[in-house]
Amino acid sequence: MPCGSAVGLQNLSNDKTVHKWTLFRDLTEAKDRLGVTDRALAILQALLSFHQETALTSGDLIVYPSNRELALRAHGIAPATLRRHLSALVDAGLIIRRDSPNGKRYARKGQGRASRRPSASTSRR
Repeated sequence: MPCGSAVGLQNLSNDKTVHKWTLFRDLTEAKDRLGVTDRALAILQALLSFHQETALTSGDLIVYPSNRELALRAHGIAPATLRRHLSALVDAGLIIRRDSPNGKRYARKGQGRASRRPSASTSRR
């Protein structure tokens, strides 16, 4: 994952609020149907832990940890393993990544913070 990637939750409707750990538990229970591994879920859990609020609402679902910090929160996972499982989360439609042209973190206009969006489907199964 390039240094300037943005990771974000997707498919959260404008009027919906979801508790991040309830969402994570639901995704964990559905992991076989989603085609994700335990390690990929550990990465998703680490991404969610960077979001300061417990309630997830649309519009402010951005986290921007460095790969180093993300790997540390994921229990010291190797960089190549981190990239592989982030790609698996993208492929499963649970997160999205946005890369900046120069590979650096960037602030979204009017939000005043760097962009790395944690993304997960919130439809409860």
